[in-house]
Formats: sequence, C-alpha cells, structure tokens
Amino acid sequence: MFAGLVVSMIVCKALHAIDVYLIFALVPAFFVMTGKESVDYYYRKEQFDWLDVCAGMLGAIVGVFLFLL
Repeated sequence: MFAGLVVSMIVCKALHAIDVYLIFALVPAFFVMTGKESVDYYYRKEQFDWLDVCAGMLGAIVGVFLFLL
C-alpha cells in the first residue's frame, strides 16, 4: 500500500505541473504494483497475489486524494 501511495504522490506532482488530470496517476501505480508482483512470481517463486496489487491501488487512490488536500 505504501508503494502505491509514494508512486501516486510523485506522479501527481509531475502531472500537476503539466495540468493533466490527476486520475492518470493511478496508471503508473498499477504498473509498479503489477511489476512488483511479477518479480515475486518469477524470481521468488511466489504466487501472483492480486490482493497486494489491489492494496497498492488503494494506496494510490489515497495518495491522489491526499495530493488534492
């Protein structure tokens, strides 16, 4: 969840500078969380856990709302 929060806050700052909708900050957060789970799947031989991806996306949504405050 923390990784999604950090990624979305950084991307929100960049998107705000070029006047783009902040909802697009969720896309890089999804890529980061999916990539993290892919590394766990291929290198650590763990199951791909969509629950971790969803937790990261929840953190990204919280990050976007925190940026708006």
